[in-house]
Amino acid sequence: NSGAGGLPGRLAFAGNNSACQATSSCYGAPYPEKPWHNGFAPRLGVAYAANEKTVVRAGYGVFFAQAFYPGWGGGMSLDGYNLHQTFGTTPIGASVAPAFYLDNGVPAPNPAPPFILNSYDNGRTPSQANGNGSAYRPVDANRRPYSQQWNLTIERQLPHDIAISAAYVGNKGTRLTSSLEPVNVLNPFAPGIQALEAPITPLDPSCVTNNPTGNCTYTPELSGTFTADGQTLYGVTTPYNGWVSQLNTNGSCAPTVAQALLPFPQFCGPLQGLNENKGISIYHSFQFKAERNFRHGLYMLISYTNAKLISDASDNTQQLGGTWNATQGVISPFEKQRARSLSSDDVPQILSAAFVYELPFGRGKKYMSGGTRGRLMGGWQISPIIHWSRGTPMWFRSGNCQVVGQFRQNCLVGLVPGVDPFLQDPNSYDPRKGCTSANPFCAPLLNAAAFESQDAFEIAGTNPVVSGQYGYTGAGPRISNLRGPNPKNVDFAITKDTYITERVNFQLRFQFFNAFNIHYFYNAASVNNQGSSFAFNNDVSGANFGVWNLGASSPRTIQIGARLEF
Repeated sequence: NSGAGGLPGRLAFAGNNSACQATSSCYGAPYPEKPWHNGFAPRLGVAYAANEKTVVRAGYGVFFAQAFYPGWGGGMSLDGYNLHQTFGTTPIGASVAPAFYLDNGVPAPNPAPPFILNSYDNGRTPSQANGNGSAYRPVDANRRPYSQQWNLTIERQLPHDIAISAAYVGNKGTRLTSSLEPVNVLNPFAPGIQALEAPITPLDPSCVTNNPTGNCTYTPELSGTFTADGQTLYGVTTPYNGWVSQLNTNGSCAPTVAQALLPFPQFCGPLQGLNENKGISIYHSFQFKAERNFRHGLYMLISYTNAKLISDASDNTQQLGGTWNATQGVISPFEKQRARSLSSDDVPQILSAAFVYELPFGRGKKYMSGGTRGRLMGGWQISPIIHWSRGTPMWFRSGNCQVVGQFRQNCLVGLVPGVDPFLQDPNSYDPRKGCTSANPFCAPLLNAAAFESQDAFEIAGTNPVVSGQYGYTGAGPRISNLRGPNPKNVDFAITKDTYITERVNFQLRFQFFNAFNIHYFYNAASVNNQGSSFAFNNDVSGANFGVWNLGASSPRTIQIGARLEF
């Protein structure tokens, strides 16, 4: 990048033809991503009948997930260069000046590519800018996420029309969409970087008294700001001539010592790879199922799952894979092992029961098996489904995070051993407990005393009570072991089949989702609709920590449908 003193990192069109290369606007092959042909996905299943009532099944398979390309949101489009021009009038007093005169022709568009020089408008937009946030696509971003799935199941037929099955099911996710390895960040553990965490101006000793008289604001040397090119601050020199003016003109980030030390100091932001695929996950579960066909039209199915899901990438879509890690605690790429934790959608136990009961009226039943009455009164079926599960994990952070943004690290708060983190039972939580009409939902669910003291995140010497050190980012995991309320739900369906002829059936269906309008604290409006933390304020440094943020599960929904079967 000649606009950045020859440092690597610039916008370029893909292409290697002579006309393009002559303008310094292009780089590499016309198609920088070659098709990937190694998606071998074998699958094997085996079944063995030990006897007439016992069957053992086992299976293994590799399954590839959706491919992502630069069309944001997971789209497959590769639009290339296209032009969209707008023209507008200019106000002049009570009148306006025309956008252009048709007799002069339509104004010429911006020149078609290749036209971008190395120094083309540095700092202009996030995707083509020195001095601005920028995204890039790693060379292996076309590799598709995949999972290896395996299972071992034993099925047994018992007396009285009872069938049971017990299964072990596993799943290992590889190359999941993630945001673990941005390339434009500082290593907070490097000795040279840690040396620059010293304060620019020493703290005044009076800060630890009740009557401070001097400087009590801790500003590290990393935050020192250059005022001119060629300047040296704390042993660090500006990266190239024009760097200070580029960043000041653009305004996206300040020309600080920390910014100057980045691998790509011409770019603000961490340069997170678009479609980075470094995430992994592992899932193990025990699954049990029992079903019985009773006489007189009653069927029952009961299922139970005990599982655990661990991951360092909390979602599997292009958009969410890059943002969820940020939402749930940004981890430095130099400490990425800390990102491995419970998945935000881990549900350790699920119990459900489903019933189907056909009323004993109508064709083929005990009562009213024929005639008009049988046609009207018969064909009724009732199907309730009862669901219970454990809550999803919660995660916590601290807004008192004393680190420079170039570390790309948030503060994740740990738990204090032996202290109950809940002030109320999550499953009987009352947000109005002890509150007044002026503030009706003031009661916290979580106990702030059970979390790391916020004094640990404030730098010692800045006031009388704090004891922290600059750069401390907490002892907590990305996702904690604490769980929110247990979801409970009852769905209900009523179906009526009316046979018009032997081969034509008119079906009327009434479905009640969350039939009893049971609610639990959960942010159903969240785009992800996952994670109990979304229903409670989880910034431990905030005055409203642990208080309900007015999020709740979805209300009852009634759906009526009809169809003609023939």
